[in-house]
Amino acid sequence: MARQICERMLKFRRMKTLYMFYQEVLEPLGLKYVYHMTHADNLVPIFFTDRLYPHGNPYQVRDISDKDVNDRRKRYDPIFYRPIHSYVPFYFNPKNSMLYKRRGEQDNIVIFAMNIEIVLIEGSIFTDGNASSFSTEFFEDPWDLHKLDWDCINAETWYDKEDCKRKRMAEVLVPDCVPLNKVEKIICNNEETKSRVEEILKEAEGPIMHKYPAKDPKKFPNLYTVLKKEVECVVDKSFYFSDFSDLRYDQSEALLEESFFPF
Repeated sequence: MARQICERMLKFRRMKTLYMFYQEVLEPLGLKYVYHMTHADNLVPIFFTDRLYPHGNPYQVRDISDKDVNDRRKRYDPIFYRPIHSYVPFYFNPKNSMLYKRRGEQDNIVIFAMNIEIVLIEGSIFTDGNASSFSTEFFEDPWDLHKLDWDCINAETWYDKEDCKRKRMAEVLVPDCVPLNKVEKIICNNEETKSRVEEILKEAEGPIMHKYPAKDPKKFPNLYTVLKKEVECVVDKSFYFSDFSDLRYDQSEALLEESFFPF
């Protein structure tokens, strides 16, 4: 009986803490989601493994990352001393420099909107800018989210604010993998990609376990979990760059490259 009472008290404290976190941190900042970008070619292994994995995982079909930036992400984070590539990356604002550099592929880039609660997953950290930059600061305590430059992260553009290109790419880094039950919706740039996503989601209801054998079962113990959650798929062009010749961003990229702001 005493053990049950203690467990109930601990559960109540966790619920109270979570409520306070929403009330005092998330609601004032207007935070509901963080976002993960990937190429549509990666959707089959993602849906059939029911997980998002770090960069360079054995199930990745198409890489949309920047090679030079990824070379800098081989370093270790200053909190848990893990390789940055061992984390699944999420952005607070996916309409950033990374997506701009891949604007020619936007029609095939899918954005996963994840529940902001993933920042509470044990071992998760977040940054005040792109994790590859040596000037970026890392945080462990979710109550420190207010320390990020939210004016820059939520701004319409990044070219007219100092160091905003880096800050706009502030990240949440979750270790090892993230289950798809944290996905709230999937965002596409066009109806064709949306239909492709929905078709793969339907196929994921049946097991095709033999198609994706685990190379490292200890590292990927839940490889064959079948997706069960209903996931909303939408077309929302506001998350993408509408004009490939937008001079505001072109000027921003040129200026920032000249002054070398690493991102």
